[in-house]
Amino acid sequence: MRSGSSQGRLSAQDVTLMALLLAVGAVLKVVTPPLGGISPNWIVALFTLAVLLVKPTYAQGIGLGLVAGAVGMTVSKAPIPWFLLVSEPAAALVAVFLVRSGLHRSLRLGAVALGPLVVSALVTFVSGLVFVGLTALFVPAAVFAAMITTVVVVSAVNAVITEVLYLPSARLLRRGEA
Repeated sequence: MRSGSSQGRLSAQDVTLMALLLAVGAVLKVVTPPLGGISPNWIVALFTLAVLLVKPTYAQGIGLGLVAGAVGMTVSKAPIPWFLLVSEPAAALVAVFLVRSGLHRSLRLGAVALGPLVVSALVTFVSGLVFVGLTALFVPAAVFAAMITTVVVVSAVNAVITEVLYLPSARLLRRGEA
């Protein structure tokens, strides 16, 4: 972790990286066709990648989650997209906790760091669980069951996406455990 991050200041490079990843996530969310009715949640996968690379503070994580929620609202097809303003900050807090605690560093398979895979799966699941939980207050139970199943599948897809993107990104930025 860089000394600036431990003091709570993000560099211009960090802010640019986070903004770029959110923008790319929004574009990919719009252009990626569903496969079997399932689409990756690119915004969550890429804000998780941003947390892994930048290691923001908890407050910065909440800010990143709010921006991700606002961006997600613009491209969401959900019946109540405003719930993203709750689900994404909650997920970002989980990501920041997992990254800042260092729990993800011990997860390896040989030379491959599996922390990004596990962090992304958990973060996507929390995002989806909070979103679906809030939505369940307004939809029938059968819809809730279908939505939570989708959350599990998207969590797995996002985990693979983040893992694949983390290794070259960390090397490119010369950060992380890669």
